[in-house]
Amino acid sequence: MLEGDADAPEKYDIYLGKKTIRAFVHPVLKDLGVRQVGLGQQFSKTRWSPPDMSHVKINTDGATLGQQQNFGMGVVAHDHAGNVVAAMACKGQRAVATEIVEACSLHKALQWARGLSFDRIILESNCANIVTAMQNDSPSMHSTLGLIIFDSKMLMTSFLSCRFQHIRREGNSVAHELAKRAIQAEADELLIYLSL
Repeated sequence: MLEGDADAPEKYDIYLGKKTIRAFVHPVLKDLGVRQVGLGQQFSKTRWSPPDMSHVKINTDGATLGQQQNFGMGVVAHDHAGNVVAAMACKGQRAVATEIVEACSLHKALQWARGLSFDRIILESNCANIVTAMQNDSPSMHSTLGLIIFDSKMLMTSFLSCRFQHIRREGNSVAHELAKRAIQAEADELLIYLSL
């Protein structure tokens, strides 16, 4: 639901640190034409589909911009009807490899989902290597990436159901846009929660 819509909810909570804001996630959704992502909506040649009734689908993405030292992480959760039920973005301060940014974003999404008491989730990322690493049995413990994957796998055990899927970038555009905008935000930690 977007601000100004006749059928927009009367109450929703969006937090930026301790300040209540409305302006961060709504422009992202509006710019991308996202009001509700249903079965028939298509992004480029990639079709996003909602989860079954028992799950929440969480799209996650990490982003870097040029020579900036910061990176962003964006996460958006949808219910079985395709409604955006929650979104989150945050900024990291050190330049790291793109694959590590993607792994950090997935790890943050798992922590966030657990904090929101989602118990059955499907995580989607456009980083095929990270999705494959999460689906494999034994990550390497000899690298930063391996340690992030290992810790993410430990977080998986706190859910009744947790699956990972790859989606092309076009189908992950909302999470990507949140990640890009987080890089330029003033606050380091953006916790955005929409209760619709």
